[in-house]
Amino acid sequence: STQSTWGDSEEHWTRTSNMILFYLLLLALYSLCAEAQTVQELESMIVSVNQSLQNEISALRSTLNSTEEALLAANTRIDDTQVALNMLWVLIGATYVIFMQTGFAALEAGLAQCKHTANVLAQNFTVFAMGFVGFFVFGFPWAFGGFSASAFGLNEPIGENAIGKDEGVLLWTGGYLLSDAYNPSAMVFFLYMVAFMDTTATIPTGSMAERWNWWAFVAWGLYCGAWYYPVFAAWTWGGGWIAQLGNSSDLGFGFVDFAGSGIVHMTGGIAAFWGAWVLGPRRGKYTETGESVPFAPHSIPLVTIGTFILLFGWFGFNAASTFSAMDTRFAVVATNTAIAAAFGAAFSVFYIPLRSRGETRIDFCASMNACLNALVSITAPCAFVTPWASMIIGCVGAVLCLESAPLIEKKLRIDDPCGACSVHLVGGLWGVLALGLFADGTYGEGWNSTETELVAGCGVTGLFYAGKLGGRQLACQLLTLLILIFWDTVWSLGFFKLLDFVFKKFGSPHGIRVSPEYEDLGIDQSEMSLSAYVVDQPKEAPSLLHPADELDKRLDSSPGDFPAFPEREVEYPSQPPSPPPTAVFETV
Repeated sequence: STQSTWGDSEEHWTRTSNMILFYLLLLALYSLCAEAQTVQELESMIVSVNQSLQNEISALRSTLNSTEEALLAANTRIDDTQVALNMLWVLIGATYVIFMQTGFAALEAGLAQCKHTANVLAQNFTVFAMGFVGFFVFGFPWAFGGFSASAFGLNEPIGENAIGKDEGVLLWTGGYLLSDAYNPSAMVFFLYMVAFMDTTATIPTGSMAERWNWWAFVAWGLYCGAWYYPVFAAWTWGGGWIAQLGNSSDLGFGFVDFAGSGIVHMTGGIAAFWGAWVLGPRRGKYTETGESVPFAPHSIPLVTIGTFILLFGWFGFNAASTFSAMDTRFAVVATNTAIAAAFGAAFSVFYIPLRSRGETRIDFCASMNACLNALVSITAPCAFVTPWASMIIGCVGAVLCLESAPLIEKKLRIDDPCGACSVHLVGGLWGVLALGLFADGTYGEGWNSTETELVAGCGVTGLFYAGKLGGRQLACQLLTLLILIFWDTVWSLGFFKLLDFVFKKFGSPHGIRVSPEYEDLGIDQSEMSLSAYVVDQPKEAPSLLHPADELDKRLDSSPGDFPAFPEREVEYPSQPPSPPPTAVFETV
């Protein structure tokens, strides 16, 4: 009975366990089915999310592409705007430099004698036209046919090398009559460069004033614009062989002249020196014993106004030579220019009395020339030197001007009515040397496209800041000065001597100089047929067409020897006018 009960119980547990296993199996199957359904839903969800993500990514890519295109367009507009602003910057600089012609005209006219004033003014006006024509036809292509500057949009040169190649170019070609330069960038660059050429052409009108034959002067203007200025400009600013002395001979950065102490002013000063030498001194300038006779300026107001205009124009002359309004170095350039001018003028105020040992309190005209010499001196190094160096450069330039002017006039017997040689020749020479001494290396990396190991990572550096690099830079400046003096002497002295020979050969016995009678009468009346100042003339004016000694006798004679001025009937008011207020009277 017990065994039967135990057997029934075992069978019961067997059936029960089987049932439990069966239900567990069903539960597992149910779970698997549910899980399968969930997986399908998840897969469906993943597919949906993936599709959404793909759509979002596509939309984002489209947005990014649109944004990139917009940014590229914006960058293009920004670049175009910068180029336009830089072109405007260069254009403004060109107008400043062209306006300096007014300063030259006023300065030279004021320093000249009254009877030559109209002639001096006419020369300063006409030299712009003549030089412009020569530069437009020949000079600009020869000087700058290989020049490019992306800052104002001149990305490609307008021409190519004509003589020489690579680092030895002597002359360029292309762009005659601006035919290959009919684009805004090239044309604004031409305008800027023609203004600089005009400065070179104008300088001899100061040293050769009061005795220069008009047609000889016209020939000079054309010659300077077509050949004399462009050749050396091609060698330097144009990227020719002198500019590449850094790459070819490891001489620093090659010749560096930021705004033209040598290329513009010294070139004009050398022509001024030899032109005055060929012409000879003005009549009465030297006594029989060789002593110099001073000719007083006829208008100090004109001299002063001319100096101020030149000072004003010099900020465009120097600062705009960055060629970019984005290059903030123009602020350094302008400030250094002002510092040199101010200290040069101030130093001359104290130096003149000391030099004369108290005999002269102040020579106002000499101080103005000292200021101009300081401006010429700072023109080459203005972008590369510190303010204290600008101060020294200006003061040294003033002293050189004050010391060289009497040397040129009394020792060399070069009659320079305006002091053009001491201002531009001497000042230009000092400015080129000063760069080789005082350049501090903070600006000008890669100047003249120099890529040597010596200049890697450096700006233009002078001797006082780096022994090896500065010494080589100074050596390059000195070498270029020798080349400049030799080349310009050959082509200026040769031109004036040849022209003088041609004029004497074909009808002008005095060569490129006016006749003594014309000089005594005044070139205004003899050549210009007009006078700068309108005055009442006597009914029968005496003839002055006679030698100077006879003229001196007549001027020393009694007033009765000259016809009297016609009497005029003057109506006087019945009552005198009331006096002005006391304050006004005291002010006057």
